[in-house]
Amino acid sequence: MTTLLPRPSSAPSTVEGVAPVRVGVLGYGYWGPNLARNIAQHSETTLAAIADLSARRLTAARANHPATYLTTDAADILADPTIDAVVVATPPETHHDLVVRALESGKHVLVEKPLATTVADAEDMVELARRCGRTLAVDHTFLFTGAVKRMKRYFESGDIGDVYYYDSTRINLGLFQHETNVIWDLAPHDISIMLHLIDTPVRSVSAFGARHVDTNVENIAYITIQFEPPLLAHFHVNWLAPTKVRRTIIGGSKKMLVYDDAEIDEKLKVYDSGAKLCASQEDIYRSLVEYRTGDVLAPRLEKTEALAAETAHSARVVRGRGGAAFGRRPGPARGPHHRSGAGIAAARWLPGGGGGMKVPFVDMTRLHAPTRDALVDAFARVVDSGAFVQGHECESFEREFAAAYGVPHALAVNSGTAALHLALQACGVGPGDEVITVANTFIATAEAISLAGATAVFADIVEGGHTIDPVDVERRITPRTRAIIAVHLYGEVADMAALSAIARSRSVKLIEDACQAHGAAIDGRRAGTLADAGCLSFYPTKNVGTVGEGGMVLTHDDDAHRGAGRELRNHGQTDRHVHVEPGYNYRMSELQAAALRVLAPRLPDWNAARVAAAGWYAEGLAGLGLHAPAPLGERHVFHLYVIRHAERAALGRILGERGVATAIHYPTPIHLQPAYASEGAGPGSLPRTEETVREILSLPMHPSITRDEVAYVCDAVRAFVTSR
Repeated sequence: MTTLLPRPSSAPSTVEGVAPVRVGVLGYGYWGPNLARNIAQHSETTLAAIADLSARRLTAARANHPATYLTTDAADILADPTIDAVVVATPPETHHDLVVRALESGKHVLVEKPLATTVADAEDMVELARRCGRTLAVDHTFLFTGAVKRMKRYFESGDIGDVYYYDSTRINLGLFQHETNVIWDLAPHDISIMLHLIDTPVRSVSAFGARHVDTNVENIAYITIQFEPPLLAHFHVNWLAPTKVRRTIIGGSKKMLVYDDAEIDEKLKVYDSGAKLCASQEDIYRSLVEYRTGDVLAPRLEKTEALAAETAHSARVVRGRGGAAFGRRPGPARGPHHRSGAGIAAARWLPGGGGGMKVPFVDMTRLHAPTRDALVDAFARVVDSGAFVQGHECESFEREFAAAYGVPHALAVNSGTAALHLALQACGVGPGDEVITVANTFIATAEAISLAGATAVFADIVEGGHTIDPVDVERRITPRTRAIIAVHLYGEVADMAALSAIARSRSVKLIEDACQAHGAAIDGRRAGTLADAGCLSFYPTKNVGTVGEGGMVLTHDDDAHRGAGRELRNHGQTDRHVHVEPGYNYRMSELQAAALRVLAPRLPDWNAARVAAAGWYAEGLAGLGLHAPAPLGERHVFHLYVIRHAERAALGRILGERGVATAIHYPTPIHLQPAYASEGAGPGSLPRTEETVREILSLPMHPSITRDEVAYVCDAVRAFVTSR
């Protein structure tokens, strides 16, 4: 190990009262100097250290960055707890080892492309970053250029019209890059730009490369990406060209764009002449004759250095993932444990089994006391009408619920299970198909898949959470996969952005089991409206429950609405006594619909009460080392409040002795249930799921729970945990 400068002992300077991100650069060769320069110059980052095996290159680094710690051993940087993030700018074959070591050291990582030299290594790194809760990003500087930013604006405004083709050429005489083939090194630039601009599902990808100079890597390659017709993308990358070309041509129905990065001034030109698709020879002739050349515009572009913009973006991402400490892991709560009402609750509980407060798991009587008269009036209205099944009340409830959720179609049915079954069938799921979902959910999720004639394929859950792991989902997709069911378990919305991207790229349907997540939302969009179809349950204990059973299918799709709603749920009937296909008796009763018209408008207040109770729990259980959920804004509405403890049975027993009712949701995952043993891979196949269900314990949670009750429960849990 060789160090060229002592470690700085002074604290980092602050920007607007917040410490900048301290970054170490691994590799000061081809691109490292540019990265180091921008990190050093930006106000939100501090260039804390540089590592490189070459003493000569470190001497150059010392001339440019005299105050920066320099070393020939990357381990010095990875072991430094004051460094928040590292940039890996070393040869590609070293990326996997360095990134793994950095993530395991708690660092955020930005990697100079390519991320890795194999798909397996890349997937391993991404999964490790997810488990470690660290940011892992690949350097794509072109996305931050003024030209690409301006093109993005054209796409978002719709000025391009329908995009018909995307053609990109990136060639140069560059044999010095012999260690990486052109598909991994050159093509990612333009493919990332394309994916940044175009949000359309990919149908197929094909690539062909040739090795002319080096027998280990491809020097020339042609890549074709087929989107939904008529969009076709083509990429030509080549290390053996006598000239340097970085040009992209995009053809749309309204305008065409030419992005030429080799140009000094006018890198982007916008042609006011769209491509016209012709249906006949006559149309072709007329198009050629009437072809309009239009105007050519070279718009004014942002002049900020792209790498500087990327540096600022990376700093903000690290800050967002890590909180105010710029990515450092949050420490334990400081200061004395304090909670309003704690003293009252502690006085009511006498250790050793004395008299104490009774805290029910739910209290439906207390919940519905304020609405009792309104419910009775609603029931009387139904009785007086003489209509008891799927009539005026049901239709009114559907309209009101659809408006509240911002969707065109809401289909009332008689249970959440029925909603899931109809959603699957409306999405075309049938015999021979596979549907991916989780095993830690109520068995109705899998039952609906079986009712559709399909096979349930179980994916694991995210590390430290309870919702489906998108990475594991993608691993389990096969040619038979028709749909994915994301379960928003306990009231927390799954990672719908990642799941939606997977569903689009693999051309499979995405369905939400939002039966426990009434009112939860991502960016203002409610759970149940984030996929091809969403399903809700109105079982009495749900965040909105009726006085019996009920369910709902939400969809934006007119065809799905007709198929699942007006036909299948009502015996396949389109008109009275006209049955176009075998259906089901999944109709909602008028009594349930009338009750829901009274109760559903109270959802915002009830959810706010649940979130407040979750905050009390989080405060009261802080510092105990429990896996206990904290409020997540709109994303979690706490249908259940679930903690984890290795001695779950003993804790539950002690709480019961103190008058605290608890439950376990759900102790045996579906893949280990006798009914689905043949469809699972047996014990050990879903390690995170199986570990979690051994420790979960649901504490009392309902909108009417009081702060004193929560304090009493927390004190009981604290007494148990601290006695172990």
